[in-house]
Amino acid sequence: MINKKILINTFFIIGLILLFENIVLAVPAAPSPTCKINAELSEVTFREAYFQEDDGRPCNAGGRNIPAKYLLKVRINDVSTVREDGLMSCTEVYPINSEKTLTISESSINVGDSFKINHLIEGEIHFDGDECGSGTYLNNYKIINRDSLITTKESSNFFFRIWSWIKSLFN
Repeated sequence: MINKKILINTFFIIGLILLFENIVLAVPAAPSPTCKINAELSEVTFREAYFQEDDGRPCNAGGRNIPAKYLLKVRINDVSTVREDGLMSCTEVYPINSEKTLTISESSINVGDSFKINHLIEGEIHFDGDECGSGTYLNNYKIINRDSLITTKESSNFFFRIWSWIKSLFN
């Protein structure tokens, strides 16, 4: 008799755990602000597209294609608010001098752009996610090459222009 009660209670507890796990996994990410950042690229990683097999989660039912994407590790130099949403401000979520990893899908990259370490990047970022994944996504971006940030005095210097031209051959 005691063994039946223990067995029934065990199944009941396991059932509750599985129920709460599905409820927790189905909760979308909390709202977060959309922010404009100026940041320096410190690491660039490319992830190939792949097919996610059905693993029992609702978003993977029957499997799904995961698009190719870049993961950009950046150090934030400046941040401002584009749209307030949620409880925290942009400066709280993305403090200046903090390092963050941004995600951008390959299909969202501007034609001709390539991400290189030490380049500056300006763009809008927003945290988003669901039970199948989350991340800080980069949109409406612009890449600024540090070598292009030269002063008028330097650009008028003949030797500086020659040196810049030689450097550009190797980039």
